Amino acid sequence: MNKVRFALHPKLILVVLCLATVGASQSQSKPPFEIQASKNLMVSMRDGVKLATDIYRPAQNGTPVSGRFPTLLVRTPYARVYKESGEAAFFVPRGYVLVVQSVRGRYGSEGRWRFFRDDPADGYDTSAWIASQPWSDGGIGMLGGSYEGGTQHATALAHPPALKK
Repeated sequence: MNKVRFALHPKLILVVLCLATVGASQSQSKPPFEIQASKNLMVSMRDGVKLATDIYRPAQNGTPVSGRFPTLLVRTPYARVYKESGEAAFFVPRGYVLVVQSVRGRYGSEGRWRFFRDDPADGYDTSAWIASQPWSDGGIGMLGGSYEGGTQHATALAHPPALKK
């Protein structure tokens, strides 16, 4: 049997790959939403302590979009400012609300920071607050590593109904 062999020139392969990449990137649509931020809101916990909270919502023309959206929650002992170019820039244009909250005693939150001690109850209370908001569809996921990952575990141990597992 005779085998037919095709030899592709390396430059031709490169051109084909470039065209495929350009075509794929042009077929992806621009996310439908902008970001509207509300910063330093004080959210009350069951014992009256208020926690500093930033909310990033889907918007169009600088105004939050009406409707209910799934929410991603980050509870952190770190500065909240870095979230603007990271998680908010990725998730909010795609239809998620991002809530970033400083744990007790950190970055504008009232109370005293006690390593993980208050995080189960505060995570539960924050989840209940989010689920009651008019922009929330009642479903919450959490993000973060390091201490933020610990707050996810602490919140999950408290079993808030809105937290998705």
